Amino acid sequence: MKTLGPRSVSSALKIILDVVFVLLFISIILLGVRALLSAVAMANPSAAFASWYFPRSHIHVVATSPRAAAALVTYCFNVLASIVVVGRLRKIFVTLVDGKPFQVDNARRLRVIGLALMAAEISRLGVRYLMWGIPEGPRIWFEINFVGWFSIAIIFVLAEIFEEGARLRRDAELTI
Repeated sequence: MKTLGPRSVSSALKIILDVVFVLLFISIILLGVRALLSAVAMANPSAAFASWYFPRSHIHVVATSPRAAAALVTYCFNVLASIVVVGRLRKIFVTLVDGKPFQVDNARRLRVIGLALMAAEISRLGVRYLMWGIPEGPRIWFEINFVGWFSIAIIFVLAEIFEEGARLRRDAELTI
């Protein structure tokens, strides 16, 4: 099976990314509603929905503790970063399906992906730091995700490779 062009692995992955993109938008809307309900429930613990549970579980629908609120904030940041990442990946896969992956725009898109992942990691550390002094908070606030940071570094290296590939492609098109 081909990796580039129409009816290739790239086109199948592009379809999967389209579905994931829609699901991410649905999830950010649901998380936003949950965050709004959580804010109201924390301000007014006697609210009718403050004691709602997910079906067949003992998990509250709304965040009722500082730890749950911090987790909800972290989830929101992660989903927002995922929307940015998947949105840029969709555009990269369009160029893969067209058979022209080495473009300067793809290098920029990879840098934006790296920045979005970096922002998600920094926000995770920030939320942990803010929660550190709270009794229900994490025991240690500084927990490095080595795989995440290594992946971010690789994405920036790939962006440079794509930019160099775009330059070489441009030079090859000028040479006849």
